[in-house]
Amino acid sequence: MITAGFSLQPRRVYRYIIESDSLIKSPESYACINKFQVTDINDDQVPEIILNTHASGNARPESPYSDWFGWLMVLDKDMEFVFPPVRFLEYPGYVRVVPLIKDGTTKLVAFHDYAGTDTINSALYLFDNHGNQVSKSPVSGYENGNSEIFPNINNN
Repeated sequence: MITAGFSLQPRRVYRYIIESDSLIKSPESYACINKFQVTDINDDQVPEIILNTHASGNARPESPYSDWFGWLMVLDKDMEFVFPPVRFLEYPGYVRVVPLIKDGTTKLVAFHDYAGTDTINSALYLFDNHGNQVSKSPVSGYENGNSEIFPNINNN
């Protein structure tokens, strides 16, 4: 991943393939991507790229995958979206995602950390590996915008 901070747009993720000396890029996006994790979420023996984003509000809201929103985004080996990105509406905020094996399948836990001054609760979301929301739990009692979610050993 190449990151250029807030100024360079659009933003993309790149995969360099050493064997063929080729470069593949993700779809055009204005999402502010700040971290990623590589893991197989659909048991096809090929890892996907789970992106963490934050809503910084530098691009126009109508831009593709604008940074006025946080996004749940997962890329495959060809740098295409595994499922349509899921938008989190509250701005500003962070979307941090980790895989979680539950009931024998990989799910995605997304922590939407609202960092604004309104009385909006942050929340933990559980998604299946197709981007469908399974559940949501509000989170409060911490300093918004300063939290992190970490994967556990073997995504348990």
